[in-house]
Amino acid sequence: MAKHGVEGGYCGWANATTCDVTNPIVQYMLSHDLARGPYDGRVHIDFPRDYPASQSLDYNEAGVEAACKVLTEDLGVSVYCESHAD
Repeated sequence: MAKHGVEGGYCGWANATTCDVTNPIVQYMLSHDLARGPYDGRVHIDFPRDYPASQSLDYNEAGVEAACKVLTEDLGVSVYCESHAD
């Protein structure tokens, strides 16, 4: 869990992101609305967020980092957490 919990810390967003935009798996996700982009050579991968929504950047990063680990291992595509404070 994030160090500040669901509502603590500063606000921001986080995305599961890959730069491997030509990978066939990434292209499949884009064509089936499972990903968005490309944005400046990056694709944001969508995944089910079965946890409470929050504006806490720490909280959002914790969820996305866990998803990135699974996506990287299961898809064989490098996926990383891209975040930005509001």
